[in-house]
Formats: sequence, C-alpha cells, structure tokens
Amino acid sequence: MSDPILDDDKYVVAHLTNIIPEGAPEFEDVKDQMRFPALKEKQAKVYMEKMAGKTSLEEILPVITNGQILSAEIYFASNVIQGGGGNEPEVIGKLFTNVPTGSMTVPIKGNMGVYVIIIESETKAPETTDYSMTRMTLQESRRGSADGLVIRALREKADVKDNRRRLEFQ
Repeated sequence: MSDPILDDDKYVVAHLTNIIPEGAPEFEDVKDQMRFPALKEKQAKVYMEKMAGKTSLEEILPVITNGQILSAEIYFASNVIQGGGGNEPEVIGKLFTNVPTGSMTVPIKGNMGVYVIIIESETKAPETTDYSMTRMTLQESRRGSADGLVIRALREKADVKDNRRRLEFQ
C-alpha cells in the first residue's frame, strides 16, 4: 500500500494487487480479460445461426432477445450507424459492396451486435470535378500521422526498451 498521494484536492492511496511478469502471461492472469470478447464472439455466432435463412425482418424479430427494427441513415464517409448501433465500420463497409436496394443482407457481425439490414433507398453522391477539399483533408491527415510514424521509427531504430511494470490497482 502506498503512502497518500495528493492529487489536486484529494488524496489517493494505491493498493497493489498483482504484478504481471514480463513475457507470456499465465492464463489465470488474463482469463477475465479474455472472457468478454470470447463470450461476445460466441453470442454473435449463435444469433447469426438463428437468423440464417430468414427472409424478412419480421421473421428475425422473434429469434432475438431485445431486438428492434430501427431506421437509420448510413453515410459512406461515416463509421457510425445514425439512429442506433454506434461505431460499426465493418458493417457499413459491407453495405457499400453492391447490396441491391430493397434486398435484405445476411446477418453481419458488428462491434455492438449482429445486424440484418434492408436498404430502402440510396442517394448517389453528386459528381465533382473539384477535388481540392478532398486533397486538403488527405494532406492534413497524412501530416498528422507522419509525426507518429517518425517517432515510432526512431524508437524502433534506437531499440528502446520499456521497463515499466504494468500494475493493477484495486
């Protein structure tokens, strides 16, 4: 247990519960961290199997718990499903791969759930001949990532070793 540490207007006392040694961790040290992603993956697989072969959203609704039929607007330039779902880049990416308007997709596993989508309508992007804004956005993005890539390359070249220990507090 640490001595009290003054942090702004409050005191913090740290209590060390575990030290994970360098190298491959023991299963007992990481099983709780692995449990949630494994459970999520298994649940997605079960729901996808239950939804397979269904031809309408109404047929799928009784199969799922807490399921809802939602309407959402999806934009090619966004990773977020507006109106429900959240950050789902893989789901949105699959929707822009020649899914015909009016047809229902097969179940798609996302970050927050399993989705079955019917595209009701689509709006084609207007044609453009002026790419200056797109070019400027890409240049700014590249400049921002270049700094991080340079620092990472310097660290790798210098063979920097991080000797900090990962401490867990309770």
